[in-house]
Amino acid sequence: MAAHADVEPRARRRGHRLELAIAPRLGTIDADPEQLQRALVNLLVNAVNFTPDGGLIEMTARPEGADVVIKVRDSGVGIDPGEQRQLFTRFFRGTFAVREAVQGAGLGLAITKTIVEGHGGEVAVDSVVGAGTTFTVRIPRERPQRR
Repeated sequence: MAAHADVEPRARRRGHRLELAIAPRLGTIDADPEQLQRALVNLLVNAVNFTPDGGLIEMTARPEGADVVIKVRDSGVGIDPGEQRQLFTRFFRGTFAVREAVQGAGLGLAITKTIVEGHGGEVAVDSVVGAGTTFTVRIPRERPQRR
């Protein structure tokens, strides 16, 4: 995936292992490739930014029924449960990001959600403080018809 290649140099500078696993029969998705790439780059950049140097970041993609499921998982700092509901809100910056002065405007996840939902999909987060975060993107292979 192009998003993986875009973020790989940044991950390498931080000493991260950036792994990619795409199912062999993934198939095609009726999607705007540039927008989907933008959404995935946002998730990968967040993983790089919120994982201590030398961490592991994995991106997987597999078919699941009529959908493609893409996961970005990191071994990073994790996200406080009280902040997880706000993650996709424009300009939201978590406590860790503010305290550690992590660069960003708090727009990446809001943009990602807008792109994914615009393709008829959904994005979810699962995170444990100190144990990392997994973002799951589920996109239908065929976009729903707009009315």
